[in-house]
Amino acid sequence: MVRLGHDGEHSLAEHVCLALVVELSPAHGWAIAKELADDGPIGRIWTLTKPNTYRTLDVLTAKGLIFRSAMEQGRGAAKVPLAATDEGLATNATWLERPVHHVRHVRSELLLKLTFRNRCGLETTDFSRRQREQLRPTFAAIAAAPTHLTDPVALWRWEQAAAVQRFLDLLAGHQ
Repeated sequence: MVRLGHDGEHSLAEHVCLALVVELSPAHGWAIAKELADDGPIGRIWTLTKPNTYRTLDVLTAKGLIFRSAMEQGRGAAKVPLAATDEGLATNATWLERPVHHVRHVRSELLLKLTFRNRCGLETTDFSRRQREQLRPTFAAIAAAPTHLTDPVALWRWEQAAAVQRFLDLLAGHQ
């Protein structure tokens, strides 16, 4: 089962596949699946199986965010090029601009957004600053909470928040 996205409207799989269609347009399903494979450039951050990739592309088509062009016949199997609709382009741009809302989403969603922003030539410094501001209340709350070495969950949350804060400080240029 594909995990729900953090915007409530689209799953993370939908956002990632849409970002790949936008970036690689005209894209083919196999190229997107290759990016999301364990050894793929995006797969090193977040993976999606081939069947789930193709299912997600079908969902994006049904939602009107991408469309399929006429089949291309070449060597091997026929390929169906995919491209984003205007609504798909707008949805992708909005997703790439929106900071994540929780520290636990940094490992997957934020790293994906930063990677796509880099690959598409979008700036990351101001985005990292906005992300840091988004998480500032979380950082403050975790830092203020009593952390006991006997509570592994509290200690983990504290360490993770501290690491994310250092990471964002480096990206935002605040060493």
